[in-house]
Amino acid sequence: KRSPSWRHVYVGMEKDGNKMHLLGDGRISNGDEEDEEDPRRSRMMRVTQTLLECIGEDPTREGLRKTPQRVADSLLFLTKGYNESLKEVLNNALFDVDHDEMIIVR
Repeated sequence: KRSPSWRHVYVGMEKDGNKMHLLGDGRISNGDEEDEEDPRRSRMMRVTQTLLECIGEDPTREGLRKTPQRVADSLLFLTKGYNESLKEVLNNALFDVDHDEMIIVR
């Protein structure tokens, strides 16, 4: 048996004693499948799973299986601006105007 790598999150044991892993797309695997994900995303998924376990939840139950994936995806989305340059975001959208008042569009 392979040990869990950064590409898998260990989620428990099956009835036959085999380990289960949560893949980046929310599927449960026996660890034989590869999942090509961002290492940061995989770490966030592991941390989220640990947090769920610490509060007494079962990360393998149906309603929580994709929670580590959702949390990681949301954090990466909400913080993606940290890795973007202002020049790329603005895309030359700055221009000179003849007034110094704020324009509010309703």
